[in-house]
Amino acid sequence: MKWKEAYKLPGSAQIGIGKKILEKYDWYKFKAHHEWVEPHYNETDWTLPYAAGIPKKVRIIYFPSICFLNIDPNLSVDPVDYVYRYKTIKILDLSRNSSYKAFYINPRTGKKLKEMEVNVNKNNEWVISSSLLSSNPSLEDWLLVLEDT
Repeated sequence: MKWKEAYKLPGSAQIGIGKKILEKYDWYKFKAHHEWVEPHYNETDWTLPYAAGIPKKVRIIYFPSICFLNIDPNLSVDPVDYVYRYKTIKILDLSRNSSYKAFYINPRTGKKLKEMEVNVNKNNEWVISSSLLSSNPSLEDWLLVLEDT
């Protein structure tokens, strides 16, 4: 495919949306921090969440659409058959002395969803129960942004 055709595809618009999201932050200072989310991607399971950001400033956690589902990513299944493999997601290495602003961003549109309350526990974690799935409007890719305030 030639670039004159490719730039008209939805993926090219999503690259522009990603650029706008990252430009709100010092994106050039971002580093990968897989230790900020559990479970997280690994060499044997790339479908799990990815985390990156700037310590004590901002974290962006990418949730691939399939990360919560206990299915083979190469199979097509009926949504009725979904079995969730994780009941909780932990956002780690937070400070109980800090406050955070958290919200989802739809990476397909760039739309920011309403802010969520971040409750940091005594282990310096924010444990997100299965309500994370119900707070996502769809089982598609999502970004979770945590900003230190």
